[in-house]
Amino acid sequence: MKKPILFSLFFLMLFLPFLGGCEAKRLKEENQKLKAQFEQMKAESKGMTDSLEQYRKENEQAVQKVTALQEDNNRLKADLEESKKKECKAKKTEIKKKKKKKSSR
Repeated sequence: MKKPILFSLFFLMLFLPFLGGCEAKRLKEENQKLKAQFEQMKAESKGMTDSLEQYRKENEQAVQKVTALQEDNNRLKADLEESKKKECKAKKTEIKKKKKKKSSR
């Protein structure tokens, strides 16, 4: 009975470090893969953050341009309305002058 137990202990003492070493090697390789994947994701994240900042800046510039164009549009609309009013007044004055000429004849 002692021989099988001693043989089992001897067998475990020989192969247990080997099995532990294989597991450690596998874990190290997996860790390296995960680190590489993490670095890749970190670089992608930085690229996306940079792109987002660029889009925000472009959006801000576009908003400023739109605001400026709206102000110009409002000013031009006011000028157009004023111009139409002047044109209407000029036509009314012209019609009144024609009526006066006709009535004076």
